[in-house]
Amino acid sequence: MSALPRPLVDAVRRHPVTAHIALTFAISWGGIVAAFGLGPIAPEQIETRGAFLYVALLLGPSLAGLLLLGIDAGKVGFADFGRRLLRWKVDPRWYLLALGAAPLTLAMVLGSLSLVPGLVPDVFSTEGLGGRVGTGVAAGLAVALCEETGWTGFVTPRLRRRHSVLATGAILGFVWGVWHFPPFWEADTFVRPMAFGLLLVRLLSWLPAFRVLLVWVHERTESLLIVIVMHASLVASQFVFVAPYEFTTTAASLYIVVWAVLLWAVAAVVTRRLRGGRRRVAPTAAATNGCGPTKRGSGPRRSRRSRPRGLANRRGRARRQRPRTARARAAAARDQAPARARTRTDSDRRGPRRRPTRP
Repeated sequence: MSALPRPLVDAVRRHPVTAHIALTFAISWGGIVAAFGLGPIAPEQIETRGAFLYVALLLGPSLAGLLLLGIDAGKVGFADFGRRLLRWKVDPRWYLLALGAAPLTLAMVLGSLSLVPGLVPDVFSTEGLGGRVGTGVAAGLAVALCEETGWTGFVTPRLRRRHSVLATGAILGFVWGVWHFPPFWEADTFVRPMAFGLLLVRLLSWLPAFRVLLVWVHERTESLLIVIVMHASLVASQFVFVAPYEFTTTAASLYIVVWAVLLWAVAAVVTRRLRGGRRRVAPTAAATNGCGPTKRGSGPRRSRRSRPRGLANRRGRARRQRPRTARARAAAARDQAPARARTRTDSDRRGPRRRPTRP
């Protein structure tokens, strides 16, 4: 990255999250505008050129993440990224959670609403189930790999420097929802209040909640692979339960709101136990001085004190080893005194020698 202007490199390292968001939107939305023009995308255009839409959308976070990772952290950052991407030796329960969180909660919500006759379609039909599952898994893996390369591979560790898991997921989830705007922009979105409300519900109700869960899983496992599996499961569940069916505006808004409430409740429960916990610090080239990540891949942490860490540690040990009571300090002083000064002879025990008096 030496060919880049130094002011640009310094700006990226000072504001990596802002730089990633700006570059992601420029690539994704810029490609969509170049392919479809400025304005809502007609259903006919999606049927004929829908592949260009999603390719342009997915290239944004992945390209921005890899490019800025090289600028911000260099080889150290790519080593840490590869370690998290290939980290598959985790507790099997995390795989069960990643695979089942989205489909189970969505099926629970849709199953509960299906008890009301005519409210939601019969989403549990087995007709064409194999094709839907296969398409959903393939699409989910591609989408999750492209998106999480940027969102979790680059942005999440850097937001965690200053924010908690809940705040990191909420901030990144809001950006994530706004980034999905072009495919959901319809001709009457800003004309009818119901259409605009449905847009807000689709993008900003459940996506931030699910992003909190993704950040929490990454915090507990330090595995980008598990996050990708969880995101792929989310996309596959959408293909199985939602995409093949026609939902009315009321039914779509209702099931999304109920699902969002359920996801936010789960997110609040799981993140409550992490309050005051450790924060993952993303490695940077300047912070590591080319030494590479630590054992856990979090990079070195800077001391809040201005004095060197070694001196601070020595003084801390000295304070911990210092006796606390006056009697203990006196005993320690006697133990540290020279042996000659502590030795008492028999004459000392008898007291001072007195000179004999003459009669």
